[in-house]
Amino acid sequence: METLLQMMKNKNAVKFVILSVLTIVLASIVYVDYFSRTPPPEGALRVVKCSGCGDQGVKMIKDINDRRDPKCICEKCKKPLGYAFKCDNCDFEYPVIPVEKPPAGEMAKMKTMAKFTYVLQERKCPNCGSVSTTPISVEKK
Repeated sequence: METLLQMMKNKNAVKFVILSVLTIVLASIVYVDYFSRTPPPEGALRVVKCSGCGDQGVKMIKDINDRRDPKCICEKCKKPLGYAFKCDNCDFEYPVIPVEKPPAGEMAKMKTMAKFTYVLQERKCPNCGSVSTTPISVEKK
């Protein structure tokens, strides 16, 4: 008991003990808050549509081009899924299957309008040919 009173009189020792306790508490909080949780799922919640049977649903998609991922393949007919789009002109709903991008050197040679045209052609409505299309939102589904 006497050594505790002597330590209390020594201000450097008191500061060291308080700093040690605060460090342990802070380290515990950081561990519990950041490292003990399960990580959030990777990807985005998107409306997808099958290119074969037309089945539509909402899935958590990380990379739509990854054909090894079972989330990117239709469960019914085993064809590739695409992001579900809707034409603003004719209300036609269709899947947009991403195509391979041109090599980086070829893409760098393209002028700005050619790049816009390339992107718009991918999203063009297969029913009426309009480029006025929008992705179907999860909220509307």
